Amino acid sequence: MQPNFRLRGTRLGRGRQRGVSLLEVLISLVIVGIGVLGLIGMQARAMSNQRDSFDRKAAAELLAQITERMRANHLGFMAGGYSSSMLPTDSPASGVSCLTATPCTPAQLATNDVAAWQRSIRERLPAGGAVIAPSTGTGFGTGSSAMRITMVWREAAPTTGADAGCTAVSVTDTSFRCLVAEVFP
Repeated sequence: MQPNFRLRGTRLGRGRQRGVSLLEVLISLVIVGIGVLGLIGMQARAMSNQRDSFDRKAAAELLAQITERMRANHLGFMAGGYSSSMLPTDSPASGVSCLTATPCTPAQLATNDVAAWQRSIRERLPAGGAVIAPSTGTGFGTGSSAMRITMVWREAAPTTGADAGCTAVSVTDTSFRCLVAEVFP
């Protein structure tokens, strides 16, 4: 015969939890739901920041591209052939045909460089534009030997406040960002 062990004052099965209550299930679902919503929000923000980073990289690459074109055509640069303005609402410039027996002049080459560069801006930057103007600073390389290049594009996740570089070229919409550089080719 086997001994029957029972704790005093308890009945078999009453002290153990038989299942999970509906309230506990609902609370855990709410907690998991909040966590999933947080992850979705973080993913959306990361994708927006990635797009902004991509646009900033494209603007820097385009800036380097026009700087190299200026260096390659120094005579056209010194003659002011690269001064141009294409704001987000403007159309890109058109180039000059140099497919003749005589080569392009430095001024024609500068016009072609600016036109090709402006088309690239429109292809790579959302609502992109650029202004190239002689530098008005008081330091080294002012006037015809230095240019201020301002790249303009619409930012995917705009921040509050106007960009000082954009307001300098009359773009006051706070959803636009600018990259400003002084170049001395």
